[in-house]
Amino acid sequence: MTTENKVRKSLNMKKETLPSEVAKHAQREGIAAFESGKSGLTNAFVAYASKSEHNTAELFKAYKYGFTIAKLAQNSDETFPSVKEYKRIMA
Repeated sequence: MTTENKVRKSLNMKKETLPSEVAKHAQREGIAAFESGKSGLTNAFVAYASKSEHNTAELFKAYKYGFTIAKLAQNSDETFPSVKEYKRIMA
């Protein structure tokens, strides 16, 4: 059991999962940041995440996931999983 899970269990907390549309929005923001040449989190996304009713850490994870997928998909063959995932996020 990870330390995070031990702490959650001791505090009787459940791990929050983002609604799919919220996660997809955060992933798209990460993709947009990568495609515009940003090197990480944008100020606009940090402001959005801090004001959101959803778990900020989960929003950042979704953002980072989108950023990473965009980076992996760049200049990759259409058959690569990252390209397929990129298309799924952007659909």
